[in-house]
Amino acid sequence: MLLVPEDEALMNMAIGFAKTAGTGQIRPERQAGGRDELLEQFCREEIPKLRRFPERFLILLTDFDNGGGNQQKLKEAIPADLIERVCILGPWTNAEVLRAELRELHLLTPNSKERVGEVLAESCLGDDLTHWEVEQLKHLRDEVVRVQPRIHRIVSH
Repeated sequence: MLLVPEDEALMNMAIGFAKTAGTGQIRPERQAGGRDELLEQFCREEIPKLRRFPERFLILLTDFDNGGGNQQKLKEAIPADLIERVCILGPWTNAEVLRAELRELHLLTPNSKERVGEVLAESCLGDDLTHWEVEQLKHLRDEVVRVQPRIHRIVSH
């Protein structure tokens, strides 16, 4: 399972998630450098790799920019034969707003840049999606439920 982040803040979350999952089978890829670059990288590099490696699963990490449409562009770029092996996750606004919300709700301590990813991995792996139900992440509920069993299978091997 590869985590492909849009930017540095999401890369930090990906590192924290992978570290907490504790397996080399969940790992962050290099950050794309922006939302347009993420789409380009996905189309140019990741789609061919998904076709070449049938066990590969990809999570694209992007800021949803208050519904600004980036996730829709990414969804539309996913070929029909790969839809079950690609997931799009990210905060509704951006990683900084998510971190602030988790701190405000006392769900995030200590405050390292990777801690958000660690907390979300702990929640996902522990079958308690409470942390995923905060305002910045509640739009992801269906996707998280869809990908959670795959994460469990990878971690349990």
